[in-house]
Amino acid sequence: MTAQANTHAFDDPTVPHPARRYNYWLGGRENYRVDRASGDAVAAAMPTVRVGIHENRAFLRRAVRFMVGEGIRQLIDVGPGIPAPDCSHEVAQALAPETRVLYVDNDPVVIAYSRALLRSAALPPVDEDGREFAAAVDLDFGSADEDEEAEAHIDTAPGVLGLDEPAEIDEIDEIEVIEEIDEVNGSGAPTETRGLIGHVLADLCEPERILANAELRTVIDFSQPVGLLMVAVAHFCVKDEEVFTAVKRLIDVLPSGSVVAFSHAATDYLDPRTKGRVDAANRDHRSPFAFRYSFEIARFAAGLEILDPGVVPISLWRAEDEAQPRPSAADTGIAAWVARKP
Repeated sequence: MTAQANTHAFDDPTVPHPARRYNYWLGGRENYRVDRASGDAVAAAMPTVRVGIHENRAFLRRAVRFMVGEGIRQLIDVGPGIPAPDCSHEVAQALAPETRVLYVDNDPVVIAYSRALLRSAALPPVDEDGREFAAAVDLDFGSADEDEEAEAHIDTAPGVLGLDEPAEIDEIDEIEVIEEIDEVNGSGAPTETRGLIGHVLADLCEPERILANAELRTVIDFSQPVGLLMVAVAHFCVKDEEVFTAVKRLIDVLPSGSVVAFSHAATDYLDPRTKGRVDAANRDHRSPFAFRYSFEIARFAAGLEILDPGVVPISLWRAEDEAQPRPSAADTGIAAWVARKP
């Protein structure tokens, strides 16, 4: 998830992409040589970057478990990236199989994988364009042309990568995709109580498009509490006002009792020289990225009740059951919080 509509296309093998680079750091195969080069450059600037990536994943698991433990049975995960073990639906449905999960991502490869996910989750066909819901919640919904432009991103994307040439999605072996999804999703056979899984092709900074999507209305019931996950995504949007406005818009539509989990790269957790080297590596590899201070990260929770232990290094958020000692703030460089909507 890039969190900015004007970043480079996912299927461009000449420019590093955040989702593919993240996949590389996690040890996945869905990346190009340029992503590995970018990932290695950032790792050279901050050798503990993979620690932060894995701690971010662990935070996601803990946050999802907390939400499910609070009785929430529907989640929206913005910017999940390429499907991998411990996806939100996998963690949630292991505890409560009826939990519904909506993934929002602007990477077409996620949409390609979602087709297999939706097949096994038995999501019914949805042929509405979201305009009725848009009017109900006072949305500024885009034109049909804009919708077609967004859907056009699905046409080409890397398939099973680890290669250095793009592939047409139509060329992806459907059985291979389903097998890979089954590794993430468990058995491909649907179960009677298993919650729906949906996907929306949209950007974090396109809240109107997200909220107006018909598939969102199929999966999410806004009359009941929702778990909203924005884990390590907002720092890819470098325009402050744009991302603060977008996050606020998504939070505003949540009903009372909803829970939001958020993580973000933190300026004040890093030595200035380390931050400078990471910034330089991202610039050199044309990877937009914005560190923000902890007080700015807390600002994303405006209007919410931040739960204990507050805005903390990601490795310390309710991590008593994790392996000890915990990585330091400097090791991860990421702050996190979880908050409830009154």
